[in-house]
Amino acid sequence: SGGVAPQTQTGPAARAAGRAHAAAEAAWLKKAADLLTSGRDRARRLGRPVIVSFSHPLAGSPDALGLFASARRVGVSRALWLRPREAAWTVGAGRAGDIRLAASGEPLTQAAGRLRDAVRDAVVNGDDGPVFMGGFCFDALTARDNVWNAFPAGLLVLPRWTVSSRNGAAHVTVNAVVDGESDVSALHDVLEAEARWLREPMAERE
Repeated sequence: SGGVAPQTQTGPAARAAGRAHAAAEAAWLKKAADLLTSGRDRARRLGRPVIVSFSHPLAGSPDALGLFASARRVGVSRALWLRPREAAWTVGAGRAGDIRLAASGEPLTQAAGRLRDAVRDAVVNGDDGPVFMGGFCFDALTARDNVWNAFPAGLLVLPRWTVSSRNGAAHVTVNAVVDGESDVSALHDVLEAEARWLREPMAERE
């Protein structure tokens, strides 16, 4: 399937293109309801929250900077990761969950264990899975002053949405964390409302 093509232009042309792709997007998001229900059922069996992650190819060649600007539509949390030499980038929008690492111990070791636990029971559909974005303090042994005391030694964020591109081929991935009591219908409505960030990217400058 061709997927949804985010537009990098603004104004009437971008809005028209967004409407033209709305039907394809609706069909893709319809699958989300079943996946979210599967995640909720798994969470009930396990007695703990699980990640639901589903991805879909994007038509066209989305612009990383335009998508990063548009990501503010999903929430204050957004990220941009670029590797120009490899023609690769990832844009994260919104926050489905996070992993905060304590200052004691080795943050990288903590992160590896926490990530394994987080993705072990995930419900994943599509070629891409959940990707966390974040960072660590440079030296966990250095004394922390008042400016940094409020920050964890490491923070890994699971974006609600990620768009990743390598060599011109792009995918969008949606992530959610659900438990046994999650309102799947309400969460699906939220995802449908948020999806406009792909159809109506904001200009890089305002």
